[in-house]
Amino acid sequence: MRVRFPTLAYSRLCQRYPDTPTAHPKLQEFLPFLVEQFKKWARAVEAGTFTDHVSKHAPATKKLVLAAIRDELGILEQVMASALPIQPQAIAASRPGPSVGLLAAINREYDGPGDLSVEGPRHSNGMNFYSVQ
Repeated sequence: MRVRFPTLAYSRLCQRYPDTPTAHPKLQEFLPFLVEQFKKWARAVEAGTFTDHVSKHAPATKKLVLAAIRDELGILEQVMASALPIQPQAIAASRPGPSVGLLAAINREYDGPGDLSVEGPRHSNGMNFYSVQ
């Protein structure tokens, strides 16, 4: 049986490559248009005012086909809704200053010199350098 509507192809694409909605944000923009076009087509097929290979089938078959496409559209809408938006790398990389993670690591690991150290001075700096020959 042929693909009657592009939803099946898009749905399979998103199932096979889960990052598709995030990697291709134009698909997210296209989905509402696709849903609206499907609704118009489905109304016309159900009313008998549209002629194609689906409308030529028995009413029960038409119902099953339209229900299957609706289900695919529902799955596709859920996949698109759960997609994470991409933050462009140029914006993330162009942020001035160190990252929050780097600052937290420095703050956690830093142990100051001499009396600023948590455990006190690590060695004595009271050595007389002039007596060394």
